[in-house]
Amino acid sequence: MIGEEGRCVKFPKLKHTVLCQFLQLIPAILWVFVLIVMAIVAPDQKPLFTVGGILFIGTGVFAIWYLLHNYMFLMVTDALFNGIRQWRVDREEYITHRNGTSRQEVQRRILRRCRRWGRDAAITGTDTRIVCLRYRHSQSPTVFYSVVEKRLALCSVPHLDREIYGEITRRVCSQIRKIPDGRPLFKIGAERRAPVAQMLVIIILADSVDDTVKALARNKLSLPGTGYALPCVVECSTGKYYTDCTKEYYLAGMMGRPEKNYAADLTRKTVFGGKLPRENTAARPSSPLEKDLEQSFWEYIRDWKKESREGNEQFEREAGRMLERLSDGQVRMGKHAVYCKMGKRVACCAFLPDEEDDKLLSLIMDDKWELPRKMKEYPLRRKMKPAEKEAAFRRIKMWLIAEGYRIEDDGAEE
Repeated sequence: MIGEEGRCVKFPKLKHTVLCQFLQLIPAILWVFVLIVMAIVAPDQKPLFTVGGILFIGTGVFAIWYLLHNYMFLMVTDALFNGIRQWRVDREEYITHRNGTSRQEVQRRILRRCRRWGRDAAITGTDTRIVCLRYRHSQSPTVFYSVVEKRLALCSVPHLDREIYGEITRRVCSQIRKIPDGRPLFKIGAERRAPVAQMLVIIILADSVDDTVKALARNKLSLPGTGYALPCVVECSTGKYYTDCTKEYYLAGMMGRPEKNYAADLTRKTVFGGKLPRENTAARPSSPLEKDLEQSFWEYIRDWKKESREGNEQFEREAGRMLERLSDGQVRMGKHAVYCKMGKRVACCAFLPDEEDDKLLSLIMDDKWELPRKMKEYPLRRKMKPAEKEAAFRRIKMWLIAEGYRIEDDGAEE
């Protein structure tokens, strides 16, 4: 709520995630509440010809309008609150003795969970440090990922240093390549051509661990040919676990990648029995979020509306400049999007660079043309046909690749 002087009420704050999400979904909740009251108070009356029926229809129309009108805000805010909740359970080192206090005991309990989880992959070679290697193929219910391939390796050494850590991960990678890939079942067309989500979890047990390895264990591994790799290092003598098994916000086809979340789920299930240890709050890392958790929810709404309005105005001005300056068939990257001139129209494709690699981009293609307008400052917007959208998107991707960029399209890199 915003007062007469423009100051916002200080409660609730962003750290009160449940209350904030309840407040932003009040129209939809009110609709459900009216339906429940009608079912309890007057179940035998004809609902459309009563005051309650009119109230139900009115609140329903308002709730649908509210959800559609504020779709982007609700999506962004949901990602923010999800990040806050995941940060609260994150630890630079998890401390628990639920798996035991000796390496043999920890290995026995984790190995029991691994055997219940997936298939055994035959280990070839004489490396006794790799205790087991297991895998499971599953199907994705969406068109964005046809097959989900999960692999897990359990390793055990007396002492773990940086050299042994690198050697074990490379050896596991070579063993993983021998596991056959899964195939999409009961899927046709685009679903069969969809990319494969691959992830690998490497659990390394040790009696003692070097400090340099403890920091490495919170970083994902870039292993060639295996997709995403999430390490988990266990110092059994102290009951300390080093890993990053928090989940990222993911919306299929728009942002995020599911490999991290699949790997995090698998780590939680096999290492911690499904529940992360939440003691040891002193080891919680600093918040990676740009927002201040002490900020009022109402101040956040006001700032978001202001930034969104300014961002839209800047994008429209940039699109107008591209309409004037680009020639037919020319592609150029701006501050807010990549633009492609086709005839007298301009196609826009928003881009999001990867946090670790500026040359790796996620693309979101706008489904409307930018058209010139004579009387007003900003261009017109008209709906694209599917074939036009595909042609413009293909031309933009080819230009980006020629410029040295790599494209992450629904999880597939080109």
